[in-house]
Amino acid sequence: MHPWAYVPLWLCAGLIGILVGVRAVQIRVLRRRLGSRPFAFHVSGRWLVLEAAHDETEGWGFDLSRPAWPRAPLLWPGIALLAWAIVQVSPLPAAVVDLLSPGRGHVSTGELHRPHAFTIDAAASLRGLAFAVSMLVFHLAGAALAEHSASRRRFRTFVAWFGAALALIALVQIAVAARRIYGIFMPLQSDTFFGVFVNRNHFAAYMTLCAMAALAILYRALQSYRHHLGARSNLRRQVVNLGRPEGIRLILAVVPVLMTIAALVATTSRGGILSFAGALLLASVAIRRHQQRLPVGFLACLLVLPLGWFGLERLEDRFGRIQTEKIARTAVWRHSVASMSGTWLTGAGLNTFRGAVSRALPLTMPAGAAPWPGEVAEALPAQLRIGYRTPPDLEGWQWYEEAHNDYVQLAVEMGAIGVAIGVWALVILAARMREPWLAAAVVGILIHSTVDFSLQIPAVAVLFFVVCAFAEKTPPASLTPL
Repeated sequence: MHPWAYVPLWLCAGLIGILVGVRAVQIRVLRRRLGSRPFAFHVSGRWLVLEAAHDETEGWGFDLSRPAWPRAPLLWPGIALLAWAIVQVSPLPAAVVDLLSPGRGHVSTGELHRPHAFTIDAAASLRGLAFAVSMLVFHLAGAALAEHSASRRRFRTFVAWFGAALALIALVQIAVAARRIYGIFMPLQSDTFFGVFVNRNHFAAYMTLCAMAALAILYRALQSYRHHLGARSNLRRQVVNLGRPEGIRLILAVVPVLMTIAALVATTSRGGILSFAGALLLASVAIRRHQQRLPVGFLACLLVLPLGWFGLERLEDRFGRIQTEKIARTAVWRHSVASMSGTWLTGAGLNTFRGAVSRALPLTMPAGAAPWPGEVAEALPAQLRIGYRTPPDLEGWQWYEEAHNDYVQLAVEMGAIGVAIGVWALVILAARMREPWLAAAVVGILIHSTVDFSLQIPAVAVLFFVVCAFAEKTPPASLTPL
């Protein structure tokens, strides 16, 4: 999505990839000089501390025994997906392509009896490949960031307050009935834009990630506040402790939670709200299973306040149209699956969905029939040329670009091989997502992806894959968030 974002995205990914590479080289150099051991800078910044001092003389430190390259959870599934995408765009013998992908057809007469690729649009697949490489680079950078607990806390805090800033912009634009993003940019779909996103549903997905980071901060602040209160505390003591550092941190932690949830509810995105509610329920169950106290009433209050601000009538109207609008979505999914006939194994090619679902293979000559003499040259291209049609059961629709279901779209573009790689990645995430709020953020986006295409939006995809990199390989000692 959004062609104007391609070049900035690739430049940022390239810069971050260089930083990750330089980091790995520096670790190897220091390891040769200092050995595989922890070290720290002295607080003066003038020399290194090689032995643990356990006092205030140590500053920033690093453990050289850790791998030079970060061990990202989705590294190998990502490499496998990239390898399969490269195979899709690589020219192969026509006999091989016809055998493995008999429904592909010929995009042009130049492919007849010549090597050609599985993909039906090589240029689009190369763009999709560059997007996938960028996401893998961001995922590796997130894994490097996740190695240090202090970095994890700083990143979580940044995401929460950055989400609060975006939420504030969105709420102000609602209040002034803005018709341009930031008062400058006029999106093509001006009736559906929300906040700084062209589509309200994608903004809701981004707010889900930000809200879960904010809830993690709030939960940690609440734990600290309860710890300083003690086992037996009355109302007076609770109020007095709000003036202490722990209480002030608790009050401040409420701000990004309220703003991100309020902006999410204000989108009236049905998929976004339902996926957020499902993710919140998952986090609650996970915390309860570890016998941790969860302030259900407090969280319910945080959810009820935004509903009161924006009213239930707007949400009732939006959710009331689910029954009628789901017909179009399910028709798109059925049509998308039907388009896989003959390409179910290999797919039509990464980032070729719009062409894969609307193309129609040409009619063939009846058995025993032949074109008029002298017109064979004109008839042959006509038989091979691929045409395009509209979904037969979507009245009033001429064309659609996305499946509004990332899993269906993955199947259409990457085939059964791509789906198997996707299942592999989900299994890894399910095994390593130990922290409740982190798991809730990931699950919220995965649920939303069943009815939308948020992971095709660069901003959502980048944050999602960085958050996935924070997955724990082994269970943490406690439920302290991130």
